[in-house]
Amino acid sequence: MAETKRKLLDFLIRAKRQGAQVAGYGAPGKGNTLLNYCGIRTDFLDYTVDRNPYKHGRFTPGTHIPIHPPERLAETRPDYILILPWNLKDEIMAQLAYTGEWGARFVVPIPEVTVYGQDPLAASGAQALLGGRRGSELPPHRTRAAGRSTAGEPEGGAA
Repeated sequence: MAETKRKLLDFLIRAKRQGAQVAGYGAPGKGNTLLNYCGIRTDFLDYTVDRNPYKHGRFTPGTHIPIHPPERLAETRPDYILILPWNLKDEIMAQLAYTGEWGARFVVPIPEVTVYGQDPLAASGAQALLGGRRGSELPPHRTRAAGRSTAGEPEGGAA
């Protein structure tokens, strides 16, 4: 779990240094455990959204990240959406397919930090954000674009 923490924090640090906006999706107990374990607060995650109206206007426990309705994503158009209920990633990515209109990419933190993008340019940009494959202390991350895995391919993504 410590390596997952390092990879997720490395991704978030790089994203923020490049000026990217990162929002969370969901405020489940396991997601909050991850946020607290990693020390992720509003310096890395601008806000999170949740479909449960009872959570709107509240904050995640411990990390104090504001929770908004899902419509907030369309208003702020984040570059990355961190999916906190990672076991529901397929369902959530289908629900949020409209975010591809502005090039948003999904980040799934478990079991390995994985970025899902809408096009090859987005995926190669995400791979660069993750540190590339050569000369990085991080092992290769899987990046998916248009349903294709680029794991194991040369640096820079698919040819």
